[in-house]
This record gives sequence, C-alpha cells and structure tokens, in this order.
Amino acid sequence: MEDGQKNQEMTTSNKIQAFILMPGYMMILSFVLYYLLTFSFIKAEGIIAIISFPLFFSWIYVPLFREYQFKEMYYKDGDMPIKVKIQKNKQLMLEYSSAAAVFTTGFALIFHI
Repeated sequence: MEDGQKNQEMTTSNKIQAFILMPGYMMILSFVLYYLLTFSFIKAEGIIAIISFPLFFSWIYVPLFREYQFKEMYYKDGDMPIKVKIQKNKQLMLEYSSAAAVFTTGFALIFHI
C-alpha cells in the first residue's frame, strides 16, 4: 500500500456500504434462513443473534483481520459506483455474506433450542 493510501479517509458512501448495507444484507439473509428453518417460530434470542453478529463481523472482524480485502474494496476501489464495485468484488462479497449468514443462522438456532 502506498503512503498516500495510509492516510486516506473513507468517503461517506463507502462507510454506508461497509458498515450499514453489508451488515443489513447479512441480517436479511440470516433472518430468512432462520425463519425458514424454525418454521416461522421466532424467538427474541435468535433475533438478537441475527442483529449482533453481522454488526460484529462487518465492524470489527473484516476491517481488522481482512484488512487487505477491506482496503482494496473501500479505499482503492472507493470511487467506483456500488454496482461496479459489487461486480468486481463479487466473489469476496458472496464469501462474506454467505459465511456470515450461515454462521449467524446457526448461532441463532442454538439460542432457539
């Protein structure tokens, strides 16, 4: 990474994409899986898990432990429109969202029992 990118700030659009849209998408996927697997019998503990884990994943895990991919997507490709950014990073976004959704749903199901 170049010195100019170290001090570069994320734009408001990238912050919304990284910290609101991605966790929101993971929450929706997790909720749909949870709803289908529990035959529409929902518990509050499951909903809390569905809300909290994607936020933890997107706000803490990805920026710290997947720093290279995070900086590639939100700093280097930060000026791209969201549609182009999703097309370019489709594999990475599918990996994050599906893994987080499956793990979150499993975690919610543990609380459901």
